[in-house]
Amino acid sequence: MGKGSANKASTSLGNEANVAPQQLSLANQQQNLGTGFAGQGAQNLTQAGNTYSGIANGNVQGIQNYVAPQISAATNQFQQARKQIQSTGPGAARDAALRNLAVTQAGTNTGIYSGGVASALQGLTGVGATQGGLGTQNLAGAGQNLMGASATYGNVGQMYNMMSANKGNQAMQGVGDLTYGAMRL
Repeated sequence: MGKGSANKASTSLGNEANVAPQQLSLANQQQNLGTGFAGQGAQNLTQAGNTYSGIANGNVQGIQNYVAPQISAATNQFQQARKQIQSTGPGAARDAALRNLAVTQAGTNTGIYSGGVASALQGLTGVGATQGGLGTQNLAGAGQNLMGASATYGNVGQMYNMMSANKGNQAMQGVGDLTYGAMRL
């Protein structure tokens, strides 16, 4: 191995040796992110489970708080419709329209309550699953980077081993040349 080749090999080896710690650092960062996302995902899934259990056990206040904005909007719309119906002249048609409006409002409110419960659970579960997925992806990426750093360290060691073997071979060749030359004399 000539001096120029040895310098290039040494430079290449130094560059590769610098990459391994960077890969290791990136792997550690990904592992921390993955662990954090996985933990948050687990918390959100637990919260969804607790919400579902609460609803299943009759947590009426929790359901009412969640759907309150939708109930309020529906109530406002039905109040406007009630005012329009009441502005018509008295009679059987008006009375029937008011009864129908009350039945329709009750059905709408029931739909909002049942749809709100399903929506809340689906949303919380979706957030938990997404964060769990992000955690898994980051942990997998960390594993890949750790393997890459390990391979880089292995390559550096192998290159040092090869350089050492080449120098040993060169030294042996020099000794062999001297021995052969001395024998010829």
